[in-house]
Amino acid sequence: MVAENSELSKDSEDTKVSKVSKVSKDSEDSEDFELTFSEDSKYSKWQIFLAKFQFSALLKVSSQKFWKKALQSPQFFYHLAKNFQIPRDIRISDWMEDQIEPYFNQILDQIERVKFQECTASVNSMVSLERIASKVPEILTRVQRAHRNGQWDIMNALWTNFNPASLSLESVNRQLLYGQRFLAKNFHMQGSMIWLHQINQIPPEIIPILTNSGISQILLTTENNRTLPYPLHFHWGFKEALKLDVQIVPILNKIRKTLRFYANLPDSFSSDSPFILFYNDSSKNHGKLASDWQIFQKQILEHRNLIQNSSFDNTWESKPSKDFHLLNVSGTLNFPSPRVEQNILTFIQLYHQLACNLFHETEMLSLFSGLLGSPHLQPEITDLWKILLEVQDHRLFTGQLITEIYRDVCRDYQSLIASLQSVQENSLMHIAHALKSTLKNDLYTIFNPLAWNRHGYFLIPARSFGAVLDHSDNPLFIQRVNHSHFIPNSELQLGLCQIDEIEYLQNNERKIQEIEELEGMNLNFNSEGLKSSLKSVHDKLMDYENQSSELLLVYLPPNAGLKSFGIANISCVKVIPPPPRDYPNLKKTPEYYFFSNRQIYAKISRTTGLLEFLGSSPNSPNILGELGINYTIHRHKHGLQHFFHKQQSSIGDLLQKKNPVRIEIEEEGPLRFTFISKFGPFADGTEIHTRYSFFHKSSRITVQTIVNWQTPNAQLDVEIPFNQRIDRIHVKNSYGFSTEVFSPSYSHGGSNTANLDESDDRLDEKSVVGSELILLENSNSTEKHNEESSHSTVAFYGQISHPIQISSRRVHFSLLRSTPVSRADMDNATLDVDHENQYSNHEIGFHIFNWVLEPFLQEKSSLEIYKTSQEIRFPLLAVPTNAKHDHESFLKISPAHVEVLAVKEIEEFMQEAPEWFYQPTMAELPFVIRCREVLGESANVEIILSPKFDIKKVLEVDVLEHVSQPNIVPEHLEHKDNCVCFSLKPHQMKTIMFIAKIPLEEE
Repeated sequence: MVAENSELSKDSEDTKVSKVSKVSKDSEDSEDFELTFSEDSKYSKWQIFLAKFQFSALLKVSSQKFWKKALQSPQFFYHLAKNFQIPRDIRISDWMEDQIEPYFNQILDQIERVKFQECTASVNSMVSLERIASKVPEILTRVQRAHRNGQWDIMNALWTNFNPASLSLESVNRQLLYGQRFLAKNFHMQGSMIWLHQINQIPPEIIPILTNSGISQILLTTENNRTLPYPLHFHWGFKEALKLDVQIVPILNKIRKTLRFYANLPDSFSSDSPFILFYNDSSKNHGKLASDWQIFQKQILEHRNLIQNSSFDNTWESKPSKDFHLLNVSGTLNFPSPRVEQNILTFIQLYHQLACNLFHETEMLSLFSGLLGSPHLQPEITDLWKILLEVQDHRLFTGQLITEIYRDVCRDYQSLIASLQSVQENSLMHIAHALKSTLKNDLYTIFNPLAWNRHGYFLIPARSFGAVLDHSDNPLFIQRVNHSHFIPNSELQLGLCQIDEIEYLQNNERKIQEIEELEGMNLNFNSEGLKSSLKSVHDKLMDYENQSSELLLVYLPPNAGLKSFGIANISCVKVIPPPPRDYPNLKKTPEYYFFSNRQIYAKISRTTGLLEFLGSSPNSPNILGELGINYTIHRHKHGLQHFFHKQQSSIGDLLQKKNPVRIEIEEEGPLRFTFISKFGPFADGTEIHTRYSFFHKSSRITVQTIVNWQTPNAQLDVEIPFNQRIDRIHVKNSYGFSTEVFSPSYSHGGSNTANLDESDDRLDEKSVVGSELILLENSNSTEKHNEESSHSTVAFYGQISHPIQISSRRVHFSLLRSTPVSRADMDNATLDVDHENQYSNHEIGFHIFNWVLEPFLQEKSSLEIYKTSQEIRFPLLAVPTNAKHDHESFLKISPAHVEVLAVKEIEEFMQEAPEWFYQPTMAELPFVIRCREVLGESANVEIILSPKFDIKKVLEVDVLEHVSQPNIVPEHLEHKDNCVCFSLKPHQMKTIMFIAKIPLEEE
């Protein structure tokens, strides 16, 4: 906390209040008090007068009723605390290099003085302390000593301050795993609290993770004047009677404002133990925890018995009165927020999701390699996980930091993904050679990273191959293509291509200087490659669409599919490919392009470029509305929270009257058929191109939106209209499935009927954030009998999550939003050369968005459709190994509604806590399998591991991999023939540890 008036001498002694008269409990007159000071007080007369005036103002902030209650007993627990977190207006490297040491030293010097013994410091993430430990170990030693003396609060067990609504379950697990391990190693404790700041939503499904990792309290801090939807202190009641104490604390850095805020709260928001936290983390106030003046005000209020000095732990322990019942909240915690919008930077979310997918595959491949006696690299993967967790800071996701930080993060992502690619490729190479029967040229090993048998499409470099054979030497269907419909490098994950640098974050001036320096040194380098990155956004878009056909799209049929977590061979040969089979129907007329296979029939307008018809046949009902799929742009009136909403029939009407529209056929099969529609450029230079790709044996329509975005202060949405009314929504996110049924609103005071006209069919708009999969159930009902005449389900998903707004017959799908750039601290930040020439918005530049629209005209379960969406996120992996091996499955799990979250080695053994963790011998390789039930049903789970693995023992552990299991009720686990069985309650997650013997060379 920083001083409001710091003119008092730093060397002055503690304030001595010798006499404070009692105030009548029935009076609210603030003049009925007398405040005197001892003669040896170091405060001047005007400072004493100012203190009296301040106290008078404090007593006037609320009603008589409030002060009557306040004077009966201390109502507020006051905590002078300073929170540490990396500033948002300078680079992290600058903060580490120039400010971290004096910053912490000044705070520690202050709290070690006698006057400030009642003040405490704290951190909001363990990553800050680890940075200190690596740079200045002496400071960490002083922090540990202050913690033992009760002057340093451990308020958070997380690795960094993240937003739980935007991360995967495994990311939440790792946040707690690495945060708690740091506390165990350096403070010999396990944290019981997490602190989340400026969070709008907390899913209830993370509660089992928190309790499983030892968390029993949640502190939620909000900004000033935020409307609170819940009491300040309540219980979070969840299934199976799990409860966590939750406290909401508004962050206010002045005592007067804070007391006024609490005094004006309605009774329903009161609690017997509200918790007040004061802190200020502004960069200009570094090194100041509290001032003499603030302690002076605090002492006055303590003598008036209005506040009580406390610590975090004491606040949690305070029991409410018997007649006060804490509210139980069992649903998602939602705080008031503006209309659902794309408030997360797209490239951060895109690369974050890609990295999470890569980790899922990399850890299991490294483990399988180690179990077969080959190299395994879990310590290196753990270090990479910490890099990813560090960039999960909620400020990074929401565009609150300066451009220089995002450029640094971009390089971190590139380095991280390149490292994961390398580990994947090496691990799969070692696995193939450990199981090889012979060596042969042009052999690829394909890996299935999911828990069910799979077939379908994957990519390999085209080279000069004429045909591809499966593991039984039967020819496979192939097609040369020039682009992927997935996140860049997601389909080609194993070092086959690299991620381009983000155009709108490039420092072109610095790049030009580097090219000139390299050319002056007469070095051999690819100058054309460097110069190509300096092209305009329009040129980037043209280059992307004019790529040469260097990829080979391969279709693996069901009879040659891969088993659960299995590998198989394919071989590439230089022969004439077989003639195409089952060629889909593609027709052209002056008005439309028509596509049909055995599952879907689609029609694309050649004049508007919009997908206008989608059904099972030309005579079937059209699922889409007549206007087809189009784009809308919402402009911001004030900042980012107010929009001009104007429905438009097409994107061409949105920015200018005349829109050049070009419709082309890029691919005509035999596996993939691609149409591209080009809109713009518009008045401000924005261009939007759309690829629709159809496949020969799939109902999937893969859409790629390619954008040259030059529109400031606006949000780009995809609008999908439907002919049939949306009755039911199924949502699958990282935490599980949820279902919501739409019901018509009451109109004209009449009764609720299902036969409303379209004009009266007004349904409440629904908002969905952070979803992996949206299922929209549409139905037509007869007017007379109200019987369902037709039914269809449309799945809507992609590789990253976007906010979705759903009404009765329309879906708005947000793609990106122009996020303003934060201003840098010119005094402390190392700025790029082109700092003054930065774009005014982060998202201005070249973007690629990939999403899928898939109709299911035949009845399918949500789980089956979810598997389809997962196969987009985790495509089949192919690596050239030149090793012939058997078709092998490494892991099987049943039933189908149990999801595998992670397959990994255990974390490195810690000498500081030997009773907590398993310490393997030289010949052992312990690993864990983390799984979760997703449908809300009980499950008897069976895990079967490959006979290639030598399993010796099976244990149940918690998220933190504690062998002593302090946070769970252990279940006796028996294993036989590498099979282990256990039970899962609805939505329950379990972590099972396996102890395996490593094959030795002499064996």
